[in-house]
Amino acid sequence: MAINRETSWLEFNGRVLEEAGDRSNPLLERLKFLAIFGSNLDEFFEIRMAGLQQQVDAGVEPQDYGADGLGPREQLAAAEARVRDFVSEQYRLFNEDVIPALADVGMGWIRGTPSRTSITRASTSFSAWSRSATTSGTWRWCRCRRCSTAR
Repeated sequence: MAINRETSWLEFNGRVLEEAGDRSNPLLERLKFLAIFGSNLDEFFEIRMAGLQQQVDAGVEPQDYGADGLGPREQLAAAEARVRDFVSEQYRLFNEDVIPALADVGMGWIRGTPSRTSITRASTSFSAWSRSATTSGTWRWCRCRRCSTAR
């Protein structure tokens, strides 16, 4: 059986997602696994899927197909289907499992663009885990009384 490198990579990232869903892992570790999964998926699309799309656009010849016999167009279709399933599970875990579990331990998750003052105040009070949780800067941790009671 020949193994396709894109399929293999996606299955590896699926195992990262499984760790996020494993309730025996500490809660913040599960959140970290979700972030790692998302970061890995971003890289997958930027590098591997883009490479496959370039092959499709260039009209790659059959001798350039992978060991599994799939051409770039088929690899893109297979990856897209698998990624849709993974992303659905990622969102489900985040919204229905991790966020409620964070709330259960008194940690609020606030949506919005944090101001410099709020980030400084949060990091002074709550150390490393109070920093911005994503690179986009649209989410932040907060455990202040105002935000905790606003949930």
